[in-house]
Amino acid sequence: MADLDLPAAIKKLDSKNLSGSIEQLDNQCEQVFGEIEKLQINPDFAKVEKIVVCGMGGSALGADVLKLLYFENLKVPLEIVNGYFLPAYVDSQTLVILSSYSGTTEEVLTAVEQAKEKGTMIMTIASGGGLAKMVQAGEVEGYIFDPKYNPSGQPRMGLGYSILSQVLILAKLGFLKFSQDDLNKILVAIRKANSLSNIDVLTGQNSAKHIAQKFAGKIPFLFASEHLVGNIHVFANQINENAKVLSAYFTLPEANHHLIEGLPSTDAIQKQVVFFFLKSNLYSPRVLKRYDITKTLVSKNGFEAVVFEPQFTTKLEQVFEFLTFGSWVSFYLAIVYDRDPSPIPNVDFLKNELSKE
Repeated sequence: MADLDLPAAIKKLDSKNLSGSIEQLDNQCEQVFGEIEKLQINPDFAKVEKIVVCGMGGSALGADVLKLLYFENLKVPLEIVNGYFLPAYVDSQTLVILSSYSGTTEEVLTAVEQAKEKGTMIMTIASGGGLAKMVQAGEVEGYIFDPKYNPSGQPRMGLGYSILSQVLILAKLGFLKFSQDDLNKILVAIRKANSLSNIDVLTGQNSAKHIAQKFAGKIPFLFASEHLVGNIHVFANQINENAKVLSAYFTLPEANHHLIEGLPSTDAIQKQVVFFFLKSNLYSPRVLKRYDITKTLVSKNGFEAVVFEPQFTTKLEQVFEFLTFGSWVSFYLAIVYDRDPSPIPNVDFLKNELSKE
């Protein structure tokens, strides 16, 4: 087990500089804000009645965060498709956003022809590949980004590109609001979280390192609510891909209607699972009360419980605060296990097998 207070040892394990990708989330956001501000988008896109975002893995996380963060403000329905097929209701009054960091994701590329056949309006977000070529050829509209602030090259660490590009495109079309002031706020939140969680901050003062140690040897069960539900999905994905550890995420109040009856379980399971509660003071009062009661039940049944409470005061700031903090926790969990956080050999194996005819 690696020592989290030895920066040289950490950097040796981090072969692709994934920590650098976490540290540069603010730069990713600034880059996207400046580029989309200049992006020309078909004004007819602002007239659609519904939005469908197609994406897989790290490329789908942006829509997940956006949908929950702007749940009370988004002016049209938004559906996320993690697969090969578009819903039957997709039509000429639908904006289909094709999100693929690489531009080569096979599920997303499959949706292109379906979207064209249905006469939808199409917007793509990619750094290259087939999707970028379609934009360059004038077949579809899109935002092509240069992921220069994601040195690890891993889509799950390009959160500024995947999240903010979708937020800003929808803002540009008038479906939600996002201003320079909003950008400034999230930059402060990101930088503050980085300053408290980076490699040079010792475990005694570093909550991200401390929580990673709590997770060691266990399967994290992750909980969030309302505006942070997208965050807990991101967190689960990053624990899977960065730490190479199983995790599962749940939402409150939904989990109160079934999961708590599974708490008695067995002593063996109680030793193998740790509960993590992402508890915001901005949750509605009844939901906040559920966190306290649920944590009590978890502890009474012999499970360890860890609570993290964001420090910033708006939903937008809390989302980006925890995007940064959660990324550090997953990074340190990989280091605890002496694992390089960047490679994803099982995903690569699966893709290779699928490519065989």
